[in-house]
Amino acid sequence: MSEYNFENSKPQIKSELKPNINPDLKKSFEANIKTRFKTHFSDILNKNLLQNAILLEGTDKETRDMAAKFFSAYAVCKSEQKPCLDCNPCKKVINDIHPDIIKINPSGAANIVKLKDLREALKKADIAPNEADKKVFVILDADKTLREDSQNTLLKTVEEPTSDVLFIFTAENSLALLPTILSRLQVINLNASIDFDSETSLLAQKIADAIISINEYELLLELNKIKNNAQLTEVLKFIEEYLRLALLSSGKQKSSSSFTAQKLSKKLTKERILSLLDVTRQAKLDSKTNIDTKLLCTFICTKYRRISWQK
Repeated sequence: MSEYNFENSKPQIKSELKPNINPDLKKSFEANIKTRFKTHFSDILNKNLLQNAILLEGTDKETRDMAAKFFSAYAVCKSEQKPCLDCNPCKKVINDIHPDIIKINPSGAANIVKLKDLREALKKADIAPNEADKKVFVILDADKTLREDSQNTLLKTVEEPTSDVLFIFTAENSLALLPTILSRLQVINLNASIDFDSETSLLAQKIADAIISINEYELLLELNKIKNNAQLTEVLKFIEEYLRLALLSSGKQKSSSSFTAQKLSKKLTKERILSLLDVTRQAKLDSKTNIDTKLLCTFICTKYRRISWQK
């Protein structure tokens, strides 16, 4: 999905002919689509819920990059069963030679997207696609490569994209992006499904409920049920997921979030949810050290209560 000068490359690609395709790349891509992506994204695609600016969030970079390519192929595919991987557009996407897929790359020692490069790329959003129905802009690892000024530059274009433009961002941690830009994106989580019926999840639910409880001792009582740091790490993973789902519920986009997440979104502002997520993610890192479990739980309790009940 690199930025591509189609006119200069015609002799090599021969647009009218089917391009060759790396068989190993196609096999890997096909395997991911058949075993994971089409199932994972079925609701979004089958119900036509895909918005014009999406953020693919997940801990594994290879999965994020592959998902970005999946949605790029979906946007330009000519088949009824998108993406088919057999039509010319799909093959060009897999081979990173499609003229309507524009990847905005970081550069320099800091490995960030330069403002001048971003502005130059965004000018192409007003130009009709060359071959496909949509022009796709891709920014990988946006949480690391987009500075604040670049995110602010993206705001208006992302907020009011035309119907023939799709913006695809990827990030390991969506909350590293500005709330203003994050609220304009459809966040799609790529991490493995979480078992919300497990014992650990049920304890996390009680802790999440206690965060917004009137009884100030309830939260400490639930946290004191945690016996060691390994258990705390797992509980915090679920709390992080409930807060993330609550954040999605509090914005424009709708989510099939759990009842716990819905309660959090009703009781807490988006800013407070973001603050709670920051505390949770830091505590998750601390729980992997030798810090005393009870001491850390007391600290988490104090932070949670201060954020959820501050005036």
